[in-house]
Amino acid sequence: MKRKCKPGACVMTTLFLAGILSVVGLYAGIFHDEQERPAPFPVDENGLLLFAHRGVDEYFPENSLKGFRAAGQLGFPAVELDIRMTADSQIIVFHDPDGERLLKRDLEISDTGADSLRQLPLHFMGKPTDSRPLLLEEFFFRMPDSILVYIDIKPVRDFDKTLVTDELVEIVTDHDAGDQVIMASSDILLLQRIRSENPQIRTALEGFNAGKEWVYVLIPRVWRPDYLSGTASRVDSSHICWLRENDLIGKRIVYGVDSSNFHSLREQGIRCMIIDYGRYLEDVLPVTPCRADSIIVSGVPSNKESYE
Repeated sequence: MKRKCKPGACVMTTLFLAGILSVVGLYAGIFHDEQERPAPFPVDENGLLLFAHRGVDEYFPENSLKGFRAAGQLGFPAVELDIRMTADSQIIVFHDPDGERLLKRDLEISDTGADSLRQLPLHFMGKPTDSRPLLLEEFFFRMPDSILVYIDIKPVRDFDKTLVTDELVEIVTDHDAGDQVIMASSDILLLQRIRSENPQIRTALEGFNAGKEWVYVLIPRVWRPDYLSGTASRVDSSHICWLRENDLIGKRIVYGVDSSNFHSLREQGIRCMIIDYGRYLEDVLPVTPCRADSIIVSGVPSNKESYE
């Protein structure tokens, strides 16, 4: 007499087998991407690739055109910015999910139209400025082609993911900027969709900190991102050793870098940093202190006499 499988057990068994077959399929190359990945961006003569964190957000409104332009003038080869999608499916350069801190308004970015957001002044040190939230398309239209861009894709609702990736890739492709961009997210499937649509675009897996090394091993080789990105505070000696052993030290990006940890990270061999600007960078940026002062003076409030 044949044993009948209980419905619940059959479902679990089917799901388990499907999961195994899916993983085997990935590693066998069913979802194989034969496109050769672009090389990492080159470092400068100091062996570094520095991304200005949200522009020069210590002296200008964060994620503002003025801040990004100041970063370029100060000699940064790259900038980091954050993006979100508005209610009318526009990609806007904005960090927070709401307008409380930067716009002094009780609103959600995803529930507000781009035109409404762009009528509001960005606030800096609690005061309104003449800067307005920037559309990503405007960023590429108004910034030099030579600047490299790290685009931090803020969390996206599941039903918006396809729309967000399609819009991002379309904007970057239309501006012929695929070869100057890193798109970053903690969602490996979202990153894979981006690079399948435009293989020129480099990707970075965010949230990759010490202790997460095992995650990298589980990612199918053809899906592995071009960079691994995580917070500076979670870099330790064993993580550095793992990066070196796997030839990934040049593909590790750290954020949360400032005067308190820049030199130690550099000594450990970290090359790619999303960093806050200050005088401690005088030795690695090409502009003189006098020139730097003249660049940032327009963004410094009257009660702020010096900078780090």
